Amino acid sequence: MANVSKEILDTIMSHMEKLATTKTIMGEPMKVGDKSVIPVMKVAIGFGAGGAEGETPGKEDKKSTAGSAGGGGGGLSISPAAFIVIDKDKITIHGAKPKMFDQLIGQVPDMVEKIVDAAKKKREKKE
Repeated sequence: MANVSKEILDTIMSHMEKLATTKTIMGEPMKVGDKSVIPVMKVAIGFGAGGAEGETPGKEDKKSTAGSAGGGGGGLSISPAAFIVIDKDKITIHGAKPKMFDQLIGQVPDMVEKIVDAAKKKREKKE
């Protein structure tokens, strides 16, 4: 029976892997006016499988019967998490749920800018 459950889980996982790719998480860039917008998705996957074996003892004139069964299922949820907006030389990230993501996402452009500035200063020192 363990092999049946493993086969079910393997089948479910292979189908889930096909659905949850990097193209699913980072959407195709879209042009909105002179800006490019890249959607970033949150992907949640859940699955389960199980099986059982059993035997029914036979009565006086009937033989015992044995059997096994297995089953499984899964689900995939995809929802927008953020949007990356590219406007000329400026990159901003906007949370799909502003109350949850504003603080974290709002800090990303500043961090990127600080990293770029640090790299420029390092290059200038070498020159």
